[in-house]
Amino acid sequence: MNYRMLFPDLDTLRKYPLVIFLHGLDERGNDNESQLKLGIMNLADNKISALYPAFIIAPQCPLNAHWANISENTNTNQVRLLPSPSEPVKLLIELKYKFEKELPVDTNRIYIIGLSMGGYGTYDVIERYPNLF
Repeated sequence: MNYRMLFPDLDTLRKYPLVIFLHGLDERGNDNESQLKLGIMNLADNKISALYPAFIIAPQCPLNAHWANISENTNTNQVRLLPSPSEPVKLLIELKYKFEKELPVDTNRIYIIGLSMGGYGTYDVIERYPNLF
């Protein structure tokens, strides 16, 4: 899975939060740039990153996939999770574990956020893996 990552100015005696940002539907693809179009660049602002240093991951969902594996009933406006996670979410969880092992991540401060399709993905991940975030 393509992703971009922002590293804080590392202090080797410190651990940092990990923020995972899930983009919306129109940013899917394989260019590893589209996921940066909306929202995430605000977190990369120099003033913000100096005040709130963190590792920030912006993965890119493949073109014909979705973050959430859901069934949506448009007649009743009900959404339900399907039994297994989507392939992009499986890869995202592997990526999270990889960074926890390799980087000074504060495991008590791991956050996942998203907009639009990424909001559905955030909900999916939190429901499936409540102890990971």
